[in-house]
Parts: sequence; C-alpha cells; structure tokens
Amino acid sequence: MDDLSRPNRTVIWPAIALVFMMLSASLAIVATPVDSGAQEAAKDASMQALQLAKFYYKKGEYKEAAKLFHRAYAIDPRPEFLYNAARSEQRSMAFADAEANFKRCLALPKASAAVVKRVRLHLEEIAQVRKALADAHAAGKAAAKTPEKVTGKEAELAGMSDIKT
Repeated sequence: MDDLSRPNRTVIWPAIALVFMMLSASLAIVATPVDSGAQEAAKDASMQALQLAKFYYKKGEYKEAAKLFHRAYAIDPRPEFLYNAARSEQRSMAFADAEANFKRCLALPKASAAVVKRVRLHLEEIAQVRKALADAHAAGKAAAKTPEKVTGKEAELAGMSDIKT
C-alpha cells in the first residue's frame, strides 16, 4: 500500500527536468540580442526623453526633468543621464534621492573624471545644505523656548492690550 500512495520517483524527476529545460529555453529566447532596428528605436526614445528633460530643466521644472532623465538612463545607461537626474533632484530639493543617485554615479565604471568631480562637489553641497537646515531647525527650537518680552506698545498693536508689561 505504501508503494501506491507514493508517486513513482522515476517519473517525477524526468518531469521536473523537462520543466526546467522548457523554462531555460524560454529565458534564452528572451535573452537573445535585440535587432538593430529595435536598438535604433531605443536610442531614439532615449534621445527624445533627454531633449524633453533638458526642456523641463531649463524651465525650472526639476521634478519632471528628473523623471525624464531617469527614463533616458533606463533606456541608455549613460552616467551623464543619471548625473542629470540626480542634479535635477537636487535642484528640486529631493536631497535623499539626489544623494542616492549621485552615489550610484560614483559606482559606475563608465563615469568620466569630470562627472566624478562634479558628483563629489554636489554631494558636499547636499551635506552643507542639510547641516544648515539642521542648524536652522535647532535655532528655531531654541528661539521658541525663549519668549521675547512684549512691550506695551507692541501688545497694543498686536491686539493684546490686556497683557501687562
């Protein structure tokens, strides 16, 4: 009875092997090189996204520019496209995204010395802005804890004439 309740192992393993062979064959089909027409279309799409991104950047619409620079980078992974996306994020004050993408630029083997130099400069700028914001925030908290003395004239102008000075 035990033999009937267990599946026959000699049948299961070849079936599993056949499934893996079919999956690997389908992956091989997906991984085949793209024909030159498709490559040309991808290059055109990348350039269109790049031109539109530059347009939005010049208009000061940095969030939209960043999206389009990312789209261009996804199609054609040039370090300059990722740099431009990070720079757009920095200009839109999305400092965490900008910092992450600048660091990704530094890790790219194709990044030129000029890109690396600019990335390091912008990472330093982000660090300085964060420090200035933290200092301002701390100063604001300190100022809120120390109430100013309100003079009688100031109280009257502010509509708080019932305050005694």
